[in-house]
Amino acid sequence: LSINNTSYKFANDYGESTDLYIDSHNSEKYSPITNTNSDWIITASSTNTNSNGVEVEKAEYAIDNITSTIWHSLINPQEYCPHWLMIELPKETWLGALNYVPRQEKTAGICTGYEVHVSTDGKNFTKVSEGTWENNAETKTAYFDKIVLAKYVKFVMTDSVREFGSASEIYFLGPTINSLNIQNNSDNAVNINNIKLRTNITINSNFTNESGYISISDGGI
Repeated sequence: LSINNTSYKFANDYGESTDLYIDSHNSEKYSPITNTNSDWIITASSTNTNSNGVEVEKAEYAIDNITSTIWHSLINPQEYCPHWLMIELPKETWLGALNYVPRQEKTAGICTGYEVHVSTDGKNFTKVSEGTWENNAETKTAYFDKIVLAKYVKFVMTDSVREFGSASEIYFLGPTINSLNIQNNSDNAVNINNIKLRTNITINSNFTNESGYISISDGGI
């Protein structure tokens, strides 16, 4: 089994059923997933407002693909860590990482400690990443423990500069596997029950003998 010139092996070559998982933190195998169609829904633990109580640094500014706008937590009275942003995607999507773009003009609210939780139903969440980042304006990546199928992503800021919360942009990285070349080296059938990949994948099967064949069931293709 070869994928984008990178070799992966089945658990066995003896015709037994096996699940195929592509789980790599190689950034070359990821591509950005952004709010291109403006169909993401985002909510926040708090949002900064002006003296009239009108939101001025909205959560939506963290997914507008414009780095000069930011989301900021409530300043007066100040809301302290932890802060969170919850993004609902239009459909379940295979994700491998979250990218956080800090505000560029100041440092207050830049995230230095984080957790990422994902869910398919918006109720039951699983933590897939946690860690710390440096206090600077560089884009930061939170790689997940494995590639996951998610519709809801909760980004939690456990620590930040002056305990404010801010973000210029939030987007995701997903697996970028365009073709799947599968070779069966046995005389028996190999059943791939679950292909843990993003959708829209072209599959080319090559066989070493006439008696071996490959059966692929619906697992995300």
